[in-house]
Amino acid sequence: MLADHFAAIVRIVSGSTSLQTSTTTSTSQIVTVSGAALLIVAWLVCIILIGSGVATKKAWLVSSGVVAAGIMTIATPLAYYVSDTVRLGVLEASIQDFLLLTGLSALGGGIIVLGIVRYRQSITSPSPSQHH
Repeated sequence: MLADHFAAIVRIVSGSTSLQTSTTTSTSQIVTVSGAALLIVAWLVCIILIGSGVATKKAWLVSSGVVAAGIMTIATPLAYYVSDTVRLGVLEASIQDFLLLTGLSALGGGIIVLGIVRYRQSITSPSPSQHH
């Protein structure tokens, strides 16, 4: 395996452009797959935070999950456009793409504000266990 990598490096240095192109393509595919995996993991973290907050009746945990979901609402479409730009080498977007990004960013911002307001309310209001 190490010999294959060394041979590939020697071919690239000696001027084999076909190998260099295929190496670049496989690298960008790896980045795209890793980006998708990271997005899935981040969305799962949001769901786990909200679910565990509801199950344990901890408002701050639910609020953390809501804020994280708002951030992911903004980050997910941006990751798609960034990965396409990296893969293609140019940003191909129409006015509808920018309107979609604007709408999703506004939605994500609203979700973040909702989570922060919930968090502040959970701090200022006493929990049900303190009413005894």
